[in-house]
Amino acid sequence: MQQSTPYLLFRGITMTFPGVKALSDISFDCYPGQIHALMGENGAGKSTLLKILSGNYIPTAGHLQIGGQQMAFANTMEALNAGVAIIYQGAASDPGDDRRRKYLSRSAAAQRRHRQSLAAQL
Repeated sequence: MQQSTPYLLFRGITMTFPGVKALSDISFDCYPGQIHALMGENGAGKSTLLKILSGNYIPTAGHLQIGGQQMAFANTMEALNAGVAIIYQGAASDPGDDRRRKYLSRSAAAQRRHRQSLAAQL
């Protein structure tokens, strides 16, 4: 059941870079209790929109509201202080990934010695 007031609201968001219009008049609402997804081809503007939400970019036009209040973040710290942060996917989110990367980067001989050492400890 949709509530009458969106928690996150984008209105007329436009973002231009020199020679490129990355976003053009983007508007949509996100309601509490719902799952939302941004989908599109590479270069469609998904990351640009999230960077506006998180204070990395200031939109050329338009505004956003969070919890009924209009917000305009000048930087990521302002967004973070308002409770907005973007957590990007990637290796840094998995603590075990560093161990795997180090293991895979070793030479075959070093990997073999490491496995033998582990086996000897059993």
